[in-house]
Amino acid sequence: MSGTHKAGPWPLGIDNVSDDNALKRDDRGRTIALRDAFNVDITRDGQPERRRGRALTLSLPGMHSLWSGISATFAVAAATLYRITPATATAVCALGSDDPCDYTELNGTVIVANRTSLVQVNATGWRNVGVPNAPSPTAHADAVGGMRAGRYSVAVSYMRGDEEGALSPLQHVAVPEGGGIRLTLIAADPEATHRRIYRTECGGEVLYLCTEVSPALSSYLIGGDNLSADSPTMHLTRMRPGEFVTHWAGRLVVGRGRTLEFSQPMNYGLMSPRHNFVQMPRRMTMVAGVEGGIFVGAADGVYFLRGTDPRTWRIDKTSGLPPVKRCVATINGDDTDVNFGQTGKEGALWLSANGFVIGTNDGNIIPMQANRLRIPLALSGSLAILNRRATAVIQ
Repeated sequence: MSGTHKAGPWPLGIDNVSDDNALKRDDRGRTIALRDAFNVDITRDGQPERRRGRALTLSLPGMHSLWSGISATFAVAAATLYRITPATATAVCALGSDDPCDYTELNGTVIVANRTSLVQVNATGWRNVGVPNAPSPTAHADAVGGMRAGRYSVAVSYMRGDEEGALSPLQHVAVPEGGGIRLTLIAADPEATHRRIYRTECGGEVLYLCTEVSPALSSYLIGGDNLSADSPTMHLTRMRPGEFVTHWAGRLVVGRGRTLEFSQPMNYGLMSPRHNFVQMPRRMTMVAGVEGGIFVGAADGVYFLRGTDPRTWRIDKTSGLPPVKRCVATINGDDTDVNFGQTGKEGALWLSANGFVIGTNDGNIIPMQANRLRIPLALSGSLAILNRRATAVIQ
């Protein structure tokens, strides 16, 4: 019987690019990369390790969009978001559709987005991102109210606790001397805890808060109310769902097709439909925010929206190859090789046709395996990082 042969180590892992006789070797002449491995794990120090067997602990028919973050693990099946543990799948909420989901995590809250839904989940529950847009009330002049004669504008908004939604379209009313404005209010959205009613001064253009009312109220007479603060949500709208989501510089960023939309600063539920968006050259396949801007993947490569303010963003085309759709995660630079110079920094990690790529917080890219790895560009995938190990699943 022949003796055993100790294989490895292969600290570079797979190299399916170099010729057989050009695979890299160490100073002892040993090959430190291998052509292929099947049912074998390569440890951090490059040693081969028999892949452990797997036992089914959870079955969720039709499961997709599996994601794991600091606070929880989620998946989707049959248009329902589930919180996943090793042995259980607990339904969190119904989504608008069974489309693939994207995730981002900030301050213990996970934002989940797909084509029809944009929700936030934390340890205590879930809710939709932003307050619903309020519809316009019906408004007409009334004979009583004590107001000066002239033209007034009125609008309403929904409140959900302390969070205010977008202002409704304006209604304009000509009021007689001593009269008022009678509002007929449409049944409130179930998410609303109360309504705010705004009006201008006579002949004015600035809307001021005149009262707050119960969402169950169906009619209200505006008279010579004491006006207070002006409206903070005029010309804004609720953040819309999208295929991709990330957070950046105190804003929520959502990608849909070729359009990238971003929220108001420190207000993830509202955006300006006139100003808070950019059009990308191609349809997006990933979105990842870092300190210096946002990486955007597309079928023709990776772009970087450079700048600290969306009004001054510059769209730069990087040298990166097209990424696998949704196969991206945020990383701590302390978990990367010190030779990459990312210690103490945060960045993004994604899978592309030439392996894993680091996107630095200043917009540079580091293709870690470009000279030794080629993979088929899959339709989509997912990426999880645990104990400094990145695991990508592609299909």
